[in-house]
Amino acid sequence: MAIDDEGDEPMPGREGKEAREARSRLENRNQPPRPEPVVVTRAYDVVRWLHERSARFPRHYRFGLADKMQQESLTLLTALVDASYRRERKVVLEEANLALTRLRVLIRLARELGCLSTKQYLFAIEPLDEVGKMIGGWGRHDSASQKPAAVS
Repeated sequence: MAIDDEGDEPMPGREGKEAREARSRLENRNQPPRPEPVVVTRAYDVVRWLHERSARFPRHYRFGLADKMQQESLTLLTALVDASYRRERKVVLEEANLALTRLRVLIRLARELGCLSTKQYLFAIEPLDEVGKMIGGWGRHDSASQKPAAVS
């Protein structure tokens, strides 16, 4: 807003371009961000839980198995975020699916080694199964929408 001649009060309706742009940026900041896909939210929740839980693994598993679980879970999450911003998702969804498969194996190994209880194992695996179904559905939806229409 422009300042009147005495310099103490802004004059109504006399904003400069910079002031309008600044106010617009502030107003846009209060708007909610683009909603992320449900699959990203589900994966995020599991990844967060796994990172918190794997930090409490026994020391002799923490720096091998736990680190690998954390790496694979982050690979899964970043691939899903990448896929949510791309039109050509096939390669990224394949990467996410591969990371998901490796993560499932690592979680099963953690259960068999006693790092996770059966209840904790199921707590992690059930949402990951749901994420896997969503990844498959996302890939099938993209494949179906990219096929050319049949010529009669």
